[in-house]
Amino acid sequence: MINTAKIWLITGVSGGFGRAIAEEVARNGDIVFGTLRKTAQIEEFNKLVPGNTFGLDLDVNDHHRIPLILPTMRTHKSGHIIQISSMAGLRSNPGLSLYNASKYALEGFSEALALETEHLNIKVTIVEPGPFRTDWAGSSSVRSKKIMPEYAETAGSRIDHINSYSGNQPGDPVKGAKAILKAVKSEHPPLRLILGKPALDGVRDKLKSLEKNFADWEEVTLDTSFE
Repeated sequence: MINTAKIWLITGVSGGFGRAIAEEVARNGDIVFGTLRKTAQIEEFNKLVPGNTFGLDLDVNDHHRIPLILPTMRTHKSGHIIQISSMAGLRSNPGLSLYNASKYALEGFSEALALETEHLNIKVTIVEPGPFRTDWAGSSSVRSKKIMPEYAETAGSRIDHINSYSGNQPGDPVKGAKAILKAVKSEHPPLRLILGKPALDGVRDKLKSLEKNFADWEEVTLDTSFE
């Protein structure tokens, strides 16, 4: 009998999407190595799906410990990199400028990586969730201690709104994990996988706004070449 189990390395499995994905793929028979920053969490993760889940004491900021990954995929000419981005990687909101910047950077990096590795049979999928019921807006949220009244109606209002629905977001992390697993198992996985109706609606609004912007300024855009 041929063992068709995949091997996953998931960074950050103590909670949120990382934990949901780890549990879903392990219960489907795949092997998961999950990274944790606290050694006390390793044994608990090992027991999650015994024989399929293995905790690793690893902080991705320890760069000298993580050169294992892409060279191995290149050698085997196979692999699938899943990047957890956000709808914030495609559409900005007031109050989230630093978060938007990090996700936009991840989007650009990942899109280029997909083009660079396609001929090596290494796939890349950028996952862009909307509001999901994780700790993103709760205990994981960090807000600047300096509150500026000049931005109360924009950034302040948006942050208050995000904090108000923490724990009541419409997105189910388990269903999100199932969607990611479905994409990985597909013959032609998507470069981008948007998760949730709020994310899809938001991104579509952004695309409409871009198209209007381009159309409104098309004449100026085109009138920039040598005669």
